Amino acid sequence: MVTPPTARKIQVWTGARRAAGNLIPAIIWFLCVGYGVYLATTSTDPLGEPIRWMLGGTVGAWLFTNWFGLYQNRTMRLELKRLVREPIGDTDEFVGFARPAFGSFTDAHEDVGFLCLGADRIKFVSEQRVIQVFRTEVTSIHYRANVHSAILLGRWIAIEGVSDGQKIRLLIEPRKYATMFANLRYSATLKRRLDEWWKIK
Repeated sequence: MVTPPTARKIQVWTGARRAAGNLIPAIIWFLCVGYGVYLATTSTDPLGEPIRWMLGGTVGAWLFTNWFGLYQNRTMRLELKRLVREPIGDTDEFVGFARPAFGSFTDAHEDVGFLCLGADRIKFVSEQRVIQVFRTEVTSIHYRANVHSAILLGRWIAIEGVSDGQKIRLLIEPRKYATMFANLRYSATLKRRLDEWWKIK
């Protein structure tokens, strides 16, 4: 069951926040690698300083993405906890979410909110929407790659099933910690928790 997105102005997962954590590392990489390519085409030593610029830009962009890719993550979690209409407990997981058809240049996460595991259902609750799936509707829980996987900083946990005769897929990625690599490691713990919840008879 899906509650349609509200029409009110988005206060938490804004375009500025989506862009800040992803476009800035991309700009760093583009400028450094671009300058390295320029030096390679004009320098008498194409394997010296140009390579250092390109490698330095790549490493710098990766580190920046890891440390700052979840820009204002803790602030958003606290803001959302006050805004959402559903009660949020200490064991509910702060996650990024996307529908399978979603695509964006600024962030892999279409929305951010809380993943709430109930006795017989799972809910994603955000500022914009509430999505509810009953445990009996779930057919599989597994990993799927996302754009963060390409730089070894993330992956989806896909919750798939059938509801009212229609195939469903919830793509979630934990945002529990301040860095992306810490959340990548934590995704294994979250998946185990989901697997245990799913297997309850």
